[in-house]
Amino acid sequence: MARALNDITQELRTNYMANETIQAHYDLAPGAVFEDEFSIVSFEAILFYIIAVSIWTLEKIFDDHKTWMAVKESELKPWNLPSLVANAKKFQLGDDLVYQDDAYKYATVDTETQIVKLASASEVGNIVVLKVAKLDGSGVPEKLHDIDELVPFVEYIKLLKPPGVKLSIVSRPADLLKIYYRVYINPLVMSASGELLSDPSVKPVEDAINAYCKGLNFNGVFSVTELTDKIQQATGVSNPVFESAASKYGLTPYAAINDYFTPNAGYFKIDEDFPLSATITYLVP
Repeated sequence: MARALNDITQELRTNYMANETIQAHYDLAPGAVFEDEFSIVSFEAILFYIIAVSIWTLEKIFDDHKTWMAVKESELKPWNLPSLVANAKKFQLGDDLVYQDDAYKYATVDTETQIVKLASASEVGNIVVLKVAKLDGSGVPEKLHDIDELVPFVEYIKLLKPPGVKLSIVSRPADLLKIYYRVYINPLVMSASGELLSDPSVKPVEDAINAYCKGLNFNGVFSVTELTDKIQQATGVSNPVFESAASKYGLTPYAAINDYFTPNAGYFKIDEDFPLSATITYLVP
């Protein structure tokens, strides 16, 4: 960052006055101050001012160049998975792109029209898979509408991606989950139907499972062990015993989840045909 003109001037004057040859030439006492020995219109003062202005101008040029380079670097950074995710979230529904400074961009940034709130990119073989979703009014992920939202989004990505890159864009309804547990409970705290005795509106095990699924990062990995740990921490739970879990998307059949699973759509929801109230068995040790 360019120094202030006065700071540069003072540094020049201080170094000048500290020079032993200068002190001897002008018969200056050590520690003498420039302003006390030289007039502001003296040759020395004018010379140092001219030199200081030159240095200050050069430092400003360097600053401007660094700023320009930073902007260009951000605009021309290599196309990679994180930049693809970032650009996916910059999509503005209903706005056209303009070609400017060797890149497609929006003339005006409008966050109100940026409907893609969740995105994840990964490589599968030689194909880049981009998963995206928006959020409903309650903050729950949902797919982009096929015609009105997904089609323009796909065209947007086509304009941004480098030529030759094979890209698969996925925006689907949530993968469905069914989860079965035997949960041994503390009967002093929890009822046989999984409700807190102190507050029947609270179901700690179901709440723990729903919170775990909701808390997963978009396209995050579902872990049976992590889920079991979350249930173990729920109020009134003595010992959760995992029985089985399975997931499906679209019209595909259910597939068992043994250890880990990444949702096809990027996010899960409990299948309404297999509610937790029916798939969790509560037992007293």
